[in-house]
Amino acid sequence: MTFPFDVSHLAVRKYQHLGEGIDFGEVIRMKGELTEAIQTILKKPTKDSPVYTFFSDLDPPSRKKIEMAVAQSSPQAVTAASMDRSAAGLSNPTMSVLMGQANTAITDSDFEKAKILLTAVRTMAPKDPYILQRLALATYKSKSPNPLQALKDASVFLAELVPEVSTDTETLGLWGAIHKRVWDLTKNIENLNTSLFAYEKGFCLKNDYYNGINLAFLYDLRASLSTGTEAAADIVIAQRTRKRVLTICETLLSPGSTLRPEEKYWAFATMAEAYTGLREAAKAQEFLALGKSLDPPAWMIEITEEQLASLRTLLSIGKNSDGRLSSP
Repeated sequence: MTFPFDVSHLAVRKYQHLGEGIDFGEVIRMKGELTEAIQTILKKPTKDSPVYTFFSDLDPPSRKKIEMAVAQSSPQAVTAASMDRSAAGLSNPTMSVLMGQANTAITDSDFEKAKILLTAVRTMAPKDPYILQRLALATYKSKSPNPLQALKDASVFLAELVPEVSTDTETLGLWGAIHKRVWDLTKNIENLNTSLFAYEKGFCLKNDYYNGINLAFLYDLRASLSTGTEAAADIVIAQRTRKRVLTICETLLSPGSTLRPEEKYWAFATMAEAYTGLREAAKAQEFLALGKSLDPPAWMIEITEEQLASLRTLLSIGKNSDGRLSSP
């Protein structure tokens, strides 16, 4: 017996029907046959579809993990999702819940869970910039399977937003952060130059403290690798940039500020870094303490302290305005 073309690719098991019913012996036979088939299927590898044979780098959907994440959705996550919906243009309720869960996971430093959730959301809106940005962030912060590969994977997601010509400051900030971290691991000068370009462009477009404070650091870093007038110019620009950043933060934190606690923390942390760069240690400690008093997530404090330590090290081997090495 042949079957119609639209089911001919499926495994079909025939049974004998006697008209008014099915013989009990036939029932037992089919029960055994189906049991054996199920056991055979369960013993097969997870990736049993020919799709994964021809596309070896394609991962199957993690449906159970997604369903668990949605089922465990907290009121806070749903609230966060509704806030994110307007920012990301997410009108699908499932997308909103998943995005809320992903952002909660990022706040809790559970970047692996965030990656799973954001990967699911991306299937619903593959080209959405906000989703790609969050996925790039969660990917490089996960440091999985290792820090360098995580950064490369994040770069692939971000490449879809064409950061080389983008005027989206969030995209530029992530592009700068990724290449800055690749520089830290590889010391490839191209990554340093790309990072500096990204932060410089972002700061010119937005005049914001995030791009500005990272730009100042990179100016000092580049100065430490060069000599003469080039080094001196970068040192001067770094200091001027920090002063501009302080003005921006002071404006944001002025009385009547509507910044959320997380935003306030980053403003205080940025001021601490700016004063560290300006060699005003007492003020730097003052603003760092103000930031910590807001009780931010541990990963935020960890990033800040790592950056401050890196800046202090850089300044200790930096150069004076005339390009000469300064004393520690």
